[in-house]
Amino acid sequence: MLTKLKRDFRGRRAITLLAIKSLSVLALFYLNILAANHSSETEFGLFGIALSGCNILALLCLWGNERQIVKDSSTSNSQESYIYSKTNAIILLMLTIPFFSIYLAHTGQSLSSTVASVALVAFMCFMRIENSLKKAHDEIIFSESISTLLRPTVTIIALYALLVFNFELLSSSLLICFGIGYIISALALSRSLKFTSKMQAPSLSKFKISNQKNIDQMLLSIAFPLLNNLDILVVGLILPPEETAGYFACTRVVFLIQSANSVLNNLIISRIAKLYESRNYVELNYIIKKNNYVTHTYSFIAIILIAFFSRTILGLFGDSYKEYQALLCLLAVGQLTSVICGPTNLVSSLVGAQKSAARIAIFFCIAQIILCFLLASKFGVHGAAISTLFCIFGSNFLVTRLLRRQYSIRTTLF
Repeated sequence: MLTKLKRDFRGRRAITLLAIKSLSVLALFYLNILAANHSSETEFGLFGIALSGCNILALLCLWGNERQIVKDSSTSNSQESYIYSKTNAIILLMLTIPFFSIYLAHTGQSLSSTVASVALVAFMCFMRIENSLKKAHDEIIFSESISTLLRPTVTIIALYALLVFNFELLSSSLLICFGIGYIISALALSRSLKFTSKMQAPSLSKFKISNQKNIDQMLLSIAFPLLNNLDILVVGLILPPEETAGYFACTRVVFLIQSANSVLNNLIISRIAKLYESRNYVELNYIIKKNNYVTHTYSFIAIILIAFFSRTILGLFGDSYKEYQALLCLLAVGQLTSVICGPTNLVSSLVGAQKSAARIAIFFCIAQIILCFLLASKFGVHGAAISTLFCIFGSNFLVTRLLRRQYSIRTTLF
């Protein structure tokens, strides 16, 4: 078995996945540079606020079923979570639209941006649900090709189409282009699914939205990504859009590290669930350790390059963004602490530790709201970055200790 795991990491599957992710990371980075260079700082800042809000609301609407689909389908071939998640997403989206619209209005978004944001949330949910089922059937290479490579490529084409016809790139037009990328990717994933079910969608009376397992899963699924998006929402509320644009540009650079690591972690997602079900802790810790070798190497190289060439990298977004090089370094250090702790969010959700991990993550989300408001009000964008760094490190460190002491699972390299 160990020999097979070694072949998986060193073989074509891992190499192909890394190649796909490298191309998708470059495409996403170029996409953000293109948007920043052809729109004003104000519009780019408003776009960053709306996009972060869309990511958070999409996670809320999925109600934790994104991870549950992978777990149920890979271990018992059950499709109930897949069906429930669609019903759940529609219900929660309808309930949260008024609150989301009020928030966007307070940040200065236009009506067209608000409508485009709501549609984008729906497209995000649709794509992630279909993508989860593909991952559950261990078709990670195909699913990532569509969700991470096709999506930014289609968005870039849509942006260029607007530029050819001399359309002004406002926050609403940028959101529409992103929505086109998501819906085309979702349709491609849906069309390619080998699973064809004749099951009827469950009635709302049978849908137990208060199920404790789903609540814990939802909280965990939202809390960790929230730590990477909440700071942008707070900055957008209390600071001018121009400063928000600088902060958002820095987060896009750091996202190069985060997105690559997430795909490398997803390479082992189905095996973690299966190995834990069989209580095979030796091989479980082995596969996590091997995965950490790759993620640590990539992350350290990327952070060193960011530290030495931060001004040059930010200059790609525009000359006015070069002044945020110290901010970029702070955010990169925060991402480094997350990498060192390992895939805590992923592992805790698959081994049944979601309840305790969710409590830890929610505590630090609340702490981040308070700290971000206090520090950003006094120190600007750098204060927001410091609060994010502290909360990301604290949450990952405590979940790492939880997994090691109560579940005998080591998510760290050493």
